[in-house]
Amino acid sequence: MGGPWLYQLFDATQETVDLSTLAGEEVLFLDRFLSDQPSRAVPEIGLTYPAYSMTNGKALLACLSDCDVRSLFGNAQLRQLTPKTLPCVSALLTQLATIRAGDFAYDIEEHKMGTCAIGMPLPARQGQLLSVSIVMPASRFEESWEHVEATLRALRVATAVIDRS
Repeated sequence: MGGPWLYQLFDATQETVDLSTLAGEEVLFLDRFLSDQPSRAVPEIGLTYPAYSMTNGKALLACLSDCDVRSLFGNAQLRQLTPKTLPCVSALLTQLATIRAGDFAYDIEEHKMGTCAIGMPLPARQGQLLSVSIVMPASRFEESWEHVEATLRALRVATAVIDRS
């Protein structure tokens, strides 16, 4: 489903790359390339995570209005998956505003300790919201984030050109 650009992201970063959409309050993975490095972030089959706790979920939620996000999660505390999970909807909305303004979405050990990711929303296809994320062990995040962001910026430019044509 992701096509050659998904592989190109994997090839450029050598990290796990996910293409996702929303399924209610959770992230649904549509396509993926798994890192072949000895130390890698490998998602557990069958587990689901709330969208607010993951990079790809935050990127997808940024495509919704604040009102729609509140209708999904209410105004109460968010369920904590790790000590770093966002605590409440207002903190989530603050992050979503920065993503909407053109920043990347981040998961710094929010859905699982030891795992970090950077991602962004993609242009919707046939009405389906899409996002891409590049996932890595926390031990490589500091050394990799600038390269990952540069790789995602190149994809952002390419998808903008394709959308205009």
